Amino acid sequence: MAAYSLLQTEYTENVRFARLGYRNLSSGSLLIAFSEAHAWGWSSWRTLSLLAFGFLMLGCFIRRELTVPEPLLNLKVFVNVKYTVSLAVLAIITLNLYSGTYLIPVFLQNVQGASALEVGLILLPATLAMAGVMPLVGKLYMRIAPQWLIVSGILLIAVGTLAIGHLDVNVSQWYITLWLTIRYIGLSLTIMPLTNVGMEAIPRELSGHASSVNNWIRQVFGSFSIALFTSLMASRLSVHNQALGLDGAAEAQRKLLKAEAFTMSSNDVYIVATLIVLVGLPLVWTLFRSKPRQERLASHKFRNVQNLTQKEQLK
Repeated sequence: MAAYSLLQTEYTENVRFARLGYRNLSSGSLLIAFSEAHAWGWSSWRTLSLLAFGFLMLGCFIRRELTVPEPLLNLKVFVNVKYTVSLAVLAIITLNLYSGTYLIPVFLQNVQGASALEVGLILLPATLAMAGVMPLVGKLYMRIAPQWLIVSGILLIAVGTLAIGHLDVNVSQWYITLWLTIRYIGLSLTIMPLTNVGMEAIPRELSGHASSVNNWIRQVFGSFSIALFTSLMASRLSVHNQALGLDGAAEAQRKLLKAEAFTMSSNDVYIVATLIVLVGLPLVWTLFRSKPRQERLASHKFRNVQNLTQKEQLK
């Protein structure tokens, strides 16, 4: 009996490692493909083979998770349309977020010669503004229809990203700080309401699984966004270097032309990031077709009463 239990435990661990292997192979293959596509070419056999293998492993992982009794990630939460749409909008915002997180420090250091400390000080006001607005958003959530908070946030993100997409080599650092702050305030207005709207649609017994899937999707899209924007940046940098005649330029002009090409390439990336975040606007309205606001408020209050009762029982 003990030997049977040991074999069963070993089999369960092997199955778990196999499922983790599917997920890791999928993520690794797709990340490498997106990162190196600009160098290999999107139609090269290496890029296409890695993409095919990555999606194949992703399919195997999804199939296993849907069939095992105790999945690592319960993907059945995607059956809930409201949760799925809110997660899609969060993924779109994550893609936009990492474009600035990755490129602004590089621009400030490589083009304007700012030190690491100066870069941190330039980014600090935006982070403080985001932290300061978060509690206010929590209070507004129960007083204002969340779709208005989310739409306002997406518009602020789009405006801020578009403004940053008009940089030049000698742009003021206060200009960058201002529009980054507006962008981060937009993030504050969107992330918490979107997360709450999606989680409210999930049954209580699946809330843990939904939270795990939420975190996994955001981490995956964060990694993919860096790979995607790095690839796009490299391809646009090659185009602008050629357009500015960098190869035939004198040595004295090469540094200036490199800075100009990098700035123009960054602007191209921010324009793409702006278009990406605007895709989330039509999706927002599909979140609020089924449940009126008063019913949502009543449901939220009922959950608070239940939680309070459970705490009293534990005491």
